[in-house]
Formats: sequence, structure tokens, C-alpha cells
Amino acid sequence: MPGQLGEGDDLGDEAGEVIRCPTHQAVPPPEPDSAVADAALFLALQLLRAPSLPGFGQFCDLWAITPDGKQLFRLTNLPNIADNGVLMPHFSPDGYYLSWGQMKTPANIFDPTQREAAGYWTLRVARFDEIGGRPQLTQEKIYEPAPDTFYENDGFTPDGTHLIFTGNPDKQSVWQSQVYLVDLASGAISSRLTSGSYNEHAVYTPDGTQILWMSNAGNGNNGPTDWWIMNADGSNPKRLTYFNQFGSGQYRGKVWATDASFSPDGRSFAGYIQTNLITQRGYIVKVQLK
Repeated sequence: MPGQLGEGDDLGDEAGEVIRCPTHQAVPPPEPDSAVADAALFLALQLLRAPSLPGFGQFCDLWAITPDGKQLFRLTNLPNIADNGVLMPHFSPDGYYLSWGQMKTPANIFDPTQREAAGYWTLRVARFDEIGGRPQLTQEKIYEPAPDTFYENDGFTPDGTHLIFTGNPDKQSVWQSQVYLVDLASGAISSRLTSGSYNEHAVYTPDGTQILWMSNAGNGNNGPTDWWIMNADGSNPKRLTYFNQFGSGQYRGKVWATDASFSPDGRSFAGYIQTNLITQRGYIVKVQLK
């Protein structure tokens, strides 16, 4: 099948390895606009302010750091209680806005519907300004197209007009989360890009024509995840990896392919493979596309 790793490919066993995907054609992105390059003066990250299990956003604030790591600036200062936290900050393509997810209520794993199993969240967008030599967030807007929903921010669309997110705004279980687009002008959901199974961690290829994401499709309703890729409009979904398919040359036991980030030329991506959801342990691999 075009766009997937060969099922017999040998992936090796070491963290930091290169996984080759010979049948997926990478498309180099266009040259970056100078405004984008000039705006790349900071990196955004989330930092814990109290002991907490990583990966769930509790007790986290947003910070900005210079690429050389020498200067660190706090962007939010939320109350130090379990009902607060942030996740997944992403800059807009022009570098002048920041998006993130912010906790509304904490996770309730005993919710019988499992809609609140990851908590309820909102999507946020703010202007990223440098005032008096310090980066600050201004003109913050809150997006909650459906109330009482899990929203995981996956960043801006390539044209900056929408956010791509994963969540359960159709009132499904969080374990049936799908990938959606929300229109920043209207605040309404404009597209649902996936259907069925559990989906999360969507990221655009640098040329903007495709989306990489993780899904448990083919691994069982409660199964672990692999990486998939689809066109930007949600069409032509294809499985890239077979980490959880017994008998495959890629088989690794029970693992979760999660976050990923593309190289600027779009020919590879670095991805995090999680081996334990409780301890959040895992390792990073590099996936080389053709």
C-alpha cells in the first residue's frame, strides 16, 4: 500500500534509531517567508510548577525560552491547584500568535461515560508580543465550540485560519477522540477529519498537504497506537507503522506512537514512542521518509 512502511522492514531495538519508510513520498515545503524566519526568536514550552504525573497538563504553566537556552520567560501564572494546567503550545505560521489547551476541570477516570476521563478543556489563542524586552501574551481568546469537552490543541493550520485539535465534541468517550478543525473567525468546528477508533496528536507535513497522526485503528478498540497519514482534507488515510502487529518485522510489543515533529524539509520526522502510559516512559525515534 503506498504511503506505509513495509510490514517486514527491520526497525531494530535501540532508542534514537532511524526508521526508514521507503514507499512514502516526502514533498519538500516552499521556502519560508522572511517574516516567519525573523519571528523565530523564542520557543514555547510548558513547565511543571508542582510534582505531578507528566503528560496530563496539571500544575503546568506556559513559558518562552530563547533557542540558546539562556533566557526563560514565564507567560502564564495559573493558581497552583489541580484544577489548572496547560498543554500543547504551538506558534502560528507567522510566529506572532500562540495557541494552547487550558484545563477547565481535571480528569475524572470514574466518569461512567468516559467523556471526562481526560478532563474538560478549552482552546486558547493569544498574541505573542515582546514588550520591554520580555515576551508576553496579549489579546487572549477562548475557543470552546462545544461545552464540556476534551480539547487537545495540535496547532494552527498552515494558513493560520484554523486550529487543528483532537477531542470529543460529539459527546463521545475520550477514547473515541477524533481530529477536527475549528475556524478561528467564527469559533465553530468546520471539519471532522477522522472517524472511528481513537485518534490524537495530529501534525501537518511542512508542505501543508498531509497530516500525520496516531490511531489505534487496526489494533483493537482498547489497543495501543501506530502512526497514520492522510491528506489535509481527511481523505486517503494510510497506516505508516506496524509496531503493534505481532509477526511484523516492526513489532515491538505493546507501545503507543504519540507526538511527532517533522524536519524542515519534510523528509523525516522525530516521534515519541511510549512504553508505559502510567509512568510515561518511552523513547524517541527518527522516521526517514523517501
